[in-house]
Amino acid sequence: MLDDKTFVATYNSDCLQLADCVVVDVQCDFAKKELGNMKSGEADMAALEDTMRTIGEKIQPNCLVLIETTVAPGTTEFVAWPILKKAFANRRIKEIPLLAHSFERVMPGKQYVASIRDFWRVRSGCESIARERVEKFLREVLNPKYFPLTVRDRPIESETPRSLRTHTVS
Repeated sequence: MLDDKTFVATYNSDCLQLADCVVVDVQCDFAKKELGNMKSGEADMAALEDTMRTIGEKIQPNCLVLIETTVAPGTTEFVAWPILKKAFANRRIKEIPLLAHSFERVMPGKQYVASIRDFWRVRSGCESIARERVEKFLREVLNPKYFPLTVRDRPIESETPRSLRTHTVS
């Protein structure tokens, strides 16, 4: 698909075996136990965890996995990456999974695609190869000429919205 420059959206997880890059966008709801008290709530990570297990069971070792959803700081590195690593170990794959994060920016309506493509983005990866691959992917898919990419070393930094304001690379 990389040579063809195509995107494929599907419900069939067997297609993951063919992917060069998998973009993950899973709703992680935050359930508050008390109105007005964010400290008493928790994020529902079950769907993301299940998704990462399925991806880890199917992808090729050189496939980039890009989490492009709003998650709690630390989720990519400390929840998703261990799941992928375990799935690779179960498959006796010695390579480290290529996992990255890019802060989600999607607005519903007629300008849906433009809201994804034409906006300032922050990205990071769990290790150097993933950081390089996600930057290349986003530069090719998005519009970085007018909306530069922000570079972060670790996903916990890209998962935090405040990071959108500094260290822009054009």
